[in-house]
Amino acid sequence: MGMPNGRSRRSLGLSLVLVLAVGAGVTWWLTRGPDAYGERVSGPHGAYPSFRTGAPAAPGRVIRKVDDAVAIAGGLSFHESDENDKGSPQGLTARNLRTGKTYWHYERDGQSIEAVRVADGTALLRYRDGVLVAVDLRSGERRWHQDLPEERRSGDGLWIANGVVAMYTEDKLVAFDLKSGKRSWTAEVPQSCRLDSVRYILPTAFGVEATCGGGPLAEGVVLGIDARRGTVRWRHPDLMGGLRYLDLTDHTVFAPYWRDEKHAAVIDVSGAKPTIRAVPNPDLDWDGQDGTVVTTTFGKEGKLWRGDNVLRARGAEDGRVRWTHHAPKDRRFGRTLVTEGRVYVVEQPQEDRDHRAEPGPTRLLVLDLATGKTLHTAPVPAPAHHDYVDTLDAWVVRDGVVAVAWDADTPYYDPVDVTILGG
Repeated sequence: MGMPNGRSRRSLGLSLVLVLAVGAGVTWWLTRGPDAYGERVSGPHGAYPSFRTGAPAAPGRVIRKVDDAVAIAGGLSFHESDENDKGSPQGLTARNLRTGKTYWHYERDGQSIEAVRVADGTALLRYRDGVLVAVDLRSGERRWHQDLPEERRSGDGLWIANGVVAMYTEDKLVAFDLKSGKRSWTAEVPQSCRLDSVRYILPTAFGVEATCGGGPLAEGVVLGIDARRGTVRWRHPDLMGGLRYLDLTDHTVFAPYWRDEKHAAVIDVSGAKPTIRAVPNPDLDWDGQDGTVVTTTFGKEGKLWRGDNVLRARGAEDGRVRWTHHAPKDRRFGRTLVTEGRVYVVEQPQEDRDHRAEPGPTRLLVLDLATGKTLHTAPVPAPAHHDYVDTLDAWVVRDGVVAVAWDADTPYYDPVDVTILGG
């Protein structure tokens, strides 16, 4: 048999390349194609729902009541659904905020959702197998997938800001472009430090809690990571331990001191190094805007201390009280939400140690942030009480509605018995 000529060798080479290409395509399809992800997508059903923007000035009409929800955004409410054999949710359903009709549904067979975030027209779902999925709110279409084996254990969720979605492992914070899913940057933390959680997100920086050092010399710090470049800019003490920070402006945050209940800190991160200033803070829960912090605290009735029955507005710069709002006798406040110059809070019956509520109505209050004056009140149908939560809270204020729910400020459960009020 003679040796193959040049044309035969070229044909053989092309055939081999074609076989390899087809094989690679088949391999990709089996390992990264739609079947590999076990996806089922339905919708969108009908036209995208219309909705009002911003916070309602006079909410009062009950639009919907739902058992639970994980987010409200873009005229839609979002609900985890279709539990797998391990009892974990494997899908997300978007429903019309006002009618409750299903707009679209996304799920993956046999996989468990670990975190959901909705912002900037996108729903982000992080699954336990390390797959991150982005779904467009309007079309219900999947924008992109990312396989993130290193980020499978990424703490308590996802963070969306500055056009990126961030996740973390023990030694780095990773950001992906929200539109394309491509990696934007990776922030490596100092070698002696371990990331524990994300504390706050500003347009200029992510504040990431870390433990640095080891043994008795270990210290809790917050690392400031540049939100655009992913570089570590500075570090300051972790002032508050397991509580939360409050973003006051685009460059300042408010935080209580961990071991000093009477003071809080205002942290300005606009410079090369953060400046930290102590202010009075004898209160328990807080929200704020434009340099004003609204807090709830215990008030005293005779010889008894009753829970969460005083609202105080303080200047974040000096800690001075600007106004005080007391609940009536045997009443208390839930968590406050502050937006667009207004304070939203639920006034509700006080409870004894056995969770028995005093008689009386439950109502939503809308207060003026500058003066504390009551601008609007609306009755809230009191849902059944849940033993593992304390108060009925203002959970979401946007898209022309106020959503009131039990458990709105607890990271371990989704809000339950949600009542949505509109104007």
